[in-house]
Amino acid sequence: QNDGYLFEYNYLDRWLFSHLGDRLDPYTEKFDIKTHEDKSKETIWRPIEEIVRLANQLRSDRFMEQLDPKIDLRQMVRFVAVQNFLAENDGLLGYDGMNNFYLYRKENSDQHVFIAWDDDNSFSGIDFALDTRHDENVLFRKAMEVRELRDLYYETLEEAARIAETPDGSDLGWLESEVRRRLDLVEEPLADDPNKPYTMDGFQHNRDAMIQFARERSRFVNSNLPR
Repeated sequence: QNDGYLFEYNYLDRWLFSHLGDRLDPYTEKFDIKTHEDKSKETIWRPIEEIVRLANQLRSDRFMEQLDPKIDLRQMVRFVAVQNFLAENDGLLGYDGMNNFYLYRKENSDQHVFIAWDDDNSFSGIDFALDTRHDENVLFRKAMEVRELRDLYYETLEEAARIAETPDGSDLGWLESEVRRRLDLVEEPLADDPNKPYTMDGFQHNRDAMIQFARERSRFVNSNLPR
């Protein structure tokens, strides 16, 4: 998959996957092409316009048949589930619309996938609701009306919680152990940096919050899964 069409999403305004019309200009502005820049506008951006149009026009019971060949809906659902588990507040279902992702059209394929980028608003709250902003985004709202995709979403959250709690050989779950390991890597260099934009008290406060999130998020998720 090294010769497909890669797009960086360019945040311009609050967009919830509404159809922007048949003209390609709005899509060229939102999706910045990074490969195959010499191809025609029709070749590059028409498939994206078609995805958005179909997402808005199709009933959800036609999604798997007609839309999934053009955008990997199972991958999208798992993508959002992982972002939700991590309480990422500025991602595909961000607080101000879609943000911080790449879109990739697979080589020799019509199907697109989402790629995470700049997830710097994660760990935003242990009690981040499992259905945060599901009803806002056209594509995701209708995808969640498909039983297979809805089940996959909650199965992925359950899987993430299980992985996060898996013991790492000590008394800690994997996620807490990994958070502690990475924080330990930066603590000494940060303390020695005279130009750091944060105080060490601020670092310690956020360190404690991240460790608490890693320790308690799985419990919150498991207690709020539909049964």
